[in-house]
Amino acid sequence: MVNGEKYTWQGEIEKDEFTIGEKVGEVEKKVEKEVMPKTNFSSNILEVGEEIYIAAESKKVMMIKREDESYYKFTAESYFKGDG
Repeated sequence: MVNGEKYTWQGEIEKDEFTIGEKVGEVEKKVEKEVMPKTNFSSNILEVGEEIYIAAESKKVMMIKREDESYYKFTAESYFKGDG
């Protein structure tokens, strides 16, 4: 959850799929896998401290820098509706 909007995990980012944009924060709280995050910068997948960036190509795509230097892609619920 970032800025009140839910984002869904879409897997690892493929090479050159997106470009890192502005850093918006870090994961502050991890909840159980079965629990839907309800507060900003909380996650049921990511680890506390992992960095959150907006993709330069779309404000509806978040790029998460993992501890192993790989990146995960999360998309806003509205991303697939064509307004992203």
